[in-house]
Amino acid sequence: MVGIRRVLEYVVPDAMFMVMTFSEVFKEFGCKITKMLHPIMTVTVDKSNQIQQISPPTENTFLVSVTYIEFEGIEDDSQIDVFFARIQQHMSALQNAQGSQKSIRLKIIVTGK
Repeated sequence: MVGIRRVLEYVVPDAMFMVMTFSEVFKEFGCKITKMLHPIMTVTVDKSNQIQQISPPTENTFLVSVTYIEFEGIEDDSQIDVFFARIQQHMSALQNAQGSQKSIRLKIIVTGK
């Protein structure tokens, strides 16, 4: 018997290890991912943050990850809020770490000399 199939859609600035992080959270909750799509694209915005263009990813541009995941394993609707809070927690941590990557790398390089 197939369980309840649910969908998670998430759009955020691209960050390293995003797919691995999603996979680990799903594993923590005993979920089975049945489909995952994770296109990365360049998004150009104007001064008022309105989207001007969406195009294939290119270096040194603002990259956005669009994640679509179909999954099974959470049968109880009361667990969705807990699951979503965990996803939010991890995605916030990833975004914060991504913003710090340059200074982290610089510190590692400087410390190693």
